[in-house]
Amino acid sequence: MKISFFVSNRVFDKFKLCTFLFFVASAEAIGQEKLPINEGSTLYDTLAILVALACLVGFIYVFMKLKTYARRFNVEDQIKDAESTSIQDFIDGDSGKIIGKVIPLDNPLIAPLTNKKCVYYYATIKQNAQGEHGPTLKVIADEKKSCEFLVADDTGLAKFYFEGAKLFIKDGITVKTGMFNNTKGNTNSFLNKHGISTGFFSRFGRKYTVSENVVVIGKGVAISGQGKWDATTDPIEKRTNPNTLIFRHSEEAPLHLSDDV
Repeated sequence: MKISFFVSNRVFDKFKLCTFLFFVASAEAIGQEKLPINEGSTLYDTLAILVALACLVGFIYVFMKLKTYARRFNVEDQIKDAESTSIQDFIDGDSGKIIGKVIPLDNPLIAPLTNKKCVYYYATIKQNAQGEHGPTLKVIADEKKSCEFLVADDTGLAKFYFEGAKLFIKDGITVKTGMFNNTKGNTNSFLNKHGISTGFFSRFGRKYTVSENVVVIGKGVAISGQGKWDATTDPIEKRTNPNTLIFRHSEEAPLHLSDDV
């Protein structure tokens, strides 16, 4: 409610100013006969047209401003818009954003649908269902795995802990089953693993949407949160690195990861 009030006041003040200036300019134009009143019409008719035009201009202005403010309060957009800091310049205990490439600490995972080597994947099977507000997709089976990894840029290393973090992952795949969708290989194996038949006649039955999102090894990612310097094992040098930036989630300092960089 506070955000809405803040946005409304800011936008409404500017809207009033724009409307006032619009009327001043219009009145001057009428006085100089740049906007002549046609025979049979009245000044009130012309003013009514001006009011309608002012409302239209104001509506467009308010819409664009609300869109801008909405973006500011969207976490995913905030991460994308924020300036990043190099790992070596990150101040201990501060909150900020870094960008680097994913390096696994453990043996990499293999994503079930794409066979990609990764440090995280989330695969789901969804089925059409009826929700409170109309048709929707209901998750009937899912599989999520992750392993420890580092993020490296040209200046240093950072370690990311998944627990409690919010992920914004766009890298992935979506496959739909049905009469004209011939699913193959890994998709069928994943469906079978979760008790769903993939035979020929199954195409005429229930339809499913199978999706997978992955954090791929070597891919660039952005981490946003509170970082603290600590020691960890460097998988490249095979030794303990005393200067590793650690990112953990907490209620006071939420942690986010995005692959939209």
